[in-house]
Amino acid sequence: MKYFLRRLSLVFFAWVFALIILFFLPRLMPVGPEALLADRFRLPEEAVLLMRKEFGLDLPITTQLLRFLQNVVFKFPPDFGYSYINYPVRVKDIILSHLPWTVYLMMSSLMVTFLLGSVTGIIAAWKRGTKLEGILSLLAIFCLSSPVFWLSYILIIVFAFVFRVFPPAGAYSVTITSTFSLQFIGSVLRHSVLPMLAIVLTQAPSYFLLVRDNMSLVFKEDYVITAMAKGVKERTIVFKHVARNALLPAVSLFGTQVGLMLGGQIMVEAVFSYPGVGKLIVDAILGLDYPVVIGFFYIIITLGIIMSIVTDFVYIIIDPRVRYG
Repeated sequence: MKYFLRRLSLVFFAWVFALIILFFLPRLMPVGPEALLADRFRLPEEAVLLMRKEFGLDLPITTQLLRFLQNVVFKFPPDFGYSYINYPVRVKDIILSHLPWTVYLMMSSLMVTFLLGSVTGIIAAWKRGTKLEGILSLLAIFCLSSPVFWLSYILIIVFAFVFRVFPPAGAYSVTITSTFSLQFIGSVLRHSVLPMLAIVLTQAPSYFLLVRDNMSLVFKEDYVITAMAKGVKERTIVFKHVARNALLPAVSLFGTQVGLMLGGQIMVEAVFSYPGVGKLIVDAILGLDYPVVIGFFYIIITLGIIMSIVTDFVYIIIDPRVRYG
């Protein structure tokens, strides 16, 4: 219990510190959002001054920081204010309209990535020294070194234009109304195959290599050698003893993968014109839309923190030998 209280306090301070850095990062840009909007819409000087006052950009940086801490960090649910580009639409409404698509794609990709990478890693370690391990390792290294946007275009060319198996873009067919019918769900699943495949192929190799290497080390442990000497079936040794211990580092990686996967998913959503937060955040960064940028990365930081805490609990459940002082 003491460990988790200490852990939660450290995590909380890390979360607050990360959000404060997030507050300052967009404000380090040499040009403010009001200048970009004034240039885009040919606004007069009076309108620019009114805009700065409306958004609180004319206040001292310390006052802006205090407002940020009051409205975002120490308030739940957080109030990110209004979008600069889409004023007077509130940031939470913009993000919530795109977030379900991103969450669906991320969580489904994360589960498939973990299962595919772990299972293939176990198989490669079990069949170590064979051609199967060599082929799987070669494919893993190739996918791991491939940029996700490049792999996305390859998948579109092959499966959307050459074989015409899956649609190249969008979240569902434009001829289907957005209702929870079997036709709509089927269309959503078909449209999510390629973007999900692009994410999985670039993320699963990390689990594959980690599990394969850890299993190779566990195979050399004394208790495994003893089990082999006693005539225990190889399948039992692999899945009951070796795989369980080798998967522990993969569980830790699972907890830290959320933020990394969201970063790559932004590019995937842009390539596949997926209606998630990918294009939204790109436009917000280019337009210096501070509230939208802060709202998006607030979600990433918070998810990363939550997954880190959940991983600690799962780690203890999987391996009861782990004890924290």
